[in-house]
Formats: sequence, C-alpha cells, structure tokens
Amino acid sequence: MVRLDIRCPKCSRKRMLTINEEDIKLRPSGLISINIEKNFTCEHSYIAYLDHHFNVRDYFDLDYSVELPEMVIEEKKDVLAKDSVVSVEHDFDLIKLNISQNILAFILKAIMTKTPCVFIKDKDILYDYLIPFFNKMNKDAFEFEMEIISEETYKNSKSKFKKSAVVNSTTIINSPNKFMDIKKLKVEKRIINAFMVELDTQAALQIIKRHAKIAFDLAGIVCDYVLNHVKEKHIYSKNILDYLENTHKITIAPHYLDFLIEIVNHYFKIPVKLSMTHYTGVF
Repeated sequence: MVRLDIRCPKCSRKRMLTINEEDIKLRPSGLISINIEKNFTCEHSYIAYLDHHFNVRDYFDLDYSVELPEMVIEEKKDVLAKDSVVSVEHDFDLIKLNISQNILAFILKAIMTKTPCVFIKDKDILYDYLIPFFNKMNKDAFEFEMEIISEETYKNSKSKFKKSAVVNSTTIINSPNKFMDIKKLKVEKRIINAFMVELDTQAALQIIKRHAKIAFDLAGIVCDYVLNHVKEKHIYSKNILDYLENTHKITIAPHYLDFLIEIVNHYFKIPVKLSMTHYTGVF
C-alpha cells in the first residue's frame, strides 16, 4: 500500500490517500492519473498525476462551467480523406499516458498566441509523436514553432529560449508571458479535457482539431470586426458578441471572447486592449 498526501489545486485542502500498487497499471515511465472525486479533500474534483515512483507530479483542475462553442466547419474532401484514419506511424494515445493535461493546455496556449514552444524530453521516453500530433490538430488552423530537445541541450543554451514556452511532461520550466498563467487557462483546459476523456483515438483527434479550427475561425471573424470598426473610439464586448450571433448565428460566452481576444492580440497581431466594460482598439 502507498500513502499519498493529496492537495486540492483550487483550495489547497489536503487529505491522505491510500492506494494499492497492484490496482495501478505500472509503466517503467510515463504518468499515472488518479481521479480525485468531489468531497474527498473538499468540494472540488480534480486529477492527480503520479510518476512511477508514486510521487505526485502535477494536479489538473477543471472548471466545468466553461462552455465551448460549436459551429459548422467546411472541410475539403481531400483533407477528410487523408485524415480519416489516424496514422499508424504515431501512437497518439501516448500523449495521454506521458503528458499531463496542464502541460498540454499550456502548449495549446503557446500555439494559439504564436509563442515558440520547447519540449524537454524525458530520457526514457521518445516523443516522436508530439509534433505530428500538433500538426494534425492544427491542420488548416494555427501555425506553430516547436522544438524537442534534451535537458542537457537546454541547460547549455538557456538564454536562447528566454522568449519560448519551455516545458517537460509535467512541469512548466519557462513561461515568457503573463497571459500564459496556467491557473487562468480555463478554455484551453476545457479543450484538452475534451480530447483526454474521449477513449477512441481517432474521435479524440477529431475533437481537438475541431476546437482548434473553431478558435482560429472565430478569432479571424473578430479580427475582421475590429478592423472594420477601427475608427470607433470604443469596441464593446457586447457589440462583438451581438455581431457573432446576428451575422454568424454563433453564441459564445464572455470568457470565450476573452480567449479569442488574446488570439487576436498575440497570434494575429491586432492589438485590442481590454477594459472592465469594453474593448478599446489601439492602432
């Protein structure tokens, strides 16, 4: 039996958890995820990630009130044909086994804000599937820059990566921007969770691809709106929400609009300043 000191990532309440090693499918490397149900430590539910030595490496909390929009996406027939079957060259299930949800959400934020990403690989795990996974996820959506390097390479050239989002499988090593605070990435976490909970690999890939394309397309629509109203002193959030609903029949929550505004600011490089009550365009 193993006793774990479990701490809620939201409220920090703790409780001892006893698990039987024989009930856990051990692997020589990678992560073990333990679902902590509501009312175990507190009123929150979350996931604890353990390494193969049963050390708690990370926690993942999810705000289930965060809503993700849906929209019809027109895709080319040849694209559908190529992606109809997940490539046998890469086992994308290894994403779920070896990388924590927080790190995936952080990488997603980096991609959607055009922040270069550096992944430091575990010496015991090959990450050949990582870049192909994000390539497939972002087909017809976000372009991104990602390197996979050894820990030794990173230590020898840290200064080169000051402006990069640097991670390993469970830890954020360098976050170059304040807007990449993992505690605030609620939409990104929701997208990653939708991918993680789908057991079928092909279906999971299609889910995350769809949400990446929706975010890309909606951010593009917001860009067009902002550019068409550049002469106005203020661009109110309500105006953008109404525009999306009236012209594109898409309803999004205010928190999702905040998520889109960061994509507009940092990926599309169209500066839009956020105030308490409205968006002020600065050009």
